[in-house]
Amino acid sequence: MAINITLLKNDLKKVSQICLNIPTISIYRKYGKYSVNTIKRTWGTWNKALIEIFRQTNQSKHHLRAVGCPTCETEFKQKYITQKYCSRKCANIFNNKQRKILSTKCCEKRQQVKGEDLLGDKTVRSVLDDGSNRYGVIRCHARKVVRDRPYMCEKCGYLKHVEICHKKHISEYSIDTKIKHINSKDNLVLLCPNCHWELDNGR
Repeated sequence: MAINITLLKNDLKKVSQICLNIPTISIYRKYGKYSVNTIKRTWGTWNKALIEIFRQTNQSKHHLRAVGCPTCETEFKQKYITQKYCSRKCANIFNNKQRKILSTKCCEKRQQVKGEDLLGDKTVRSVLDDGSNRYGVIRCHARKVVRDRPYMCEKCGYLKHVEICHKKHISEYSIDTKIKHINSKDNLVLLCPNCHWELDNGR
């Protein structure tokens, strides 16, 4: 059953009196009697309904202004309020440069943190990560400490795959312990996955 257009108009006007302004979709959903989809089907769009009833919409017009593109430095008129670049090409060029700068800084920082000479006197607290691999920097340093050992399991002699294990686990140390104590040669052992599991599970 089709709803009378006059009823819809009166309901929209009633809601506008309640909110003391041209109603938005969310306001009409709260105070209106009919469905927003009914109004959209009747007039085509929400804004067309507002224009027919109130002779205007509740959207503020964006005044175009001339701005300078950060990449090519040419002046252009914005099409929308958040537009910063004159074209997608300029946006990509600028963003790729920024990513490259950030990536370089990140690599330099990681190399500095993971450097064997620098890490020895650092504490666990200073290199902890928030993610799942929170001890990643410490394990990376441990690989450098044992790189001169033969690549084989020190318990069973397996040669195909070995892992670097801490006899006393990293989590058992205080976060103020220096990494050179955790990664001392006496605390590190090369084990195959099976022997590693047995060590971790007290076998």
